[in-house]
Amino acid sequence: LAYLMMKQRVRLDEAFEFVKQRRSVISPNFSFMGQLLQFEAQVLASSCAAEAASPPGAAATPASPFVFSFPVPVGAPGSLPYLHSPITTSPSC
Repeated sequence: LAYLMMKQRVRLDEAFEFVKQRRSVISPNFSFMGQLLQFEAQVLASSCAAEAASPPGAAATPASPFVFSFPVPVGAPGSLPYLHSPITTSPSC
């Protein structure tokens, strides 16, 4: 979960759902989830700082049409619907 959050700059709930879709028995303990929430704040803060330092429009187009570099096209019907939910959308800077 932490790896996905750090490398893909996604929120904890997005990383959790991504892993849960691939391994339904995921069950991190309560303390670990608390640590991941703290880590999420650090990751998103550093992500916002990096966005502010990059030239405008540099991150506007994704390098790949796949989510997390796995062969799951973002536009495919029914593919990862939680990524398009306004509830789980990562905050923009």
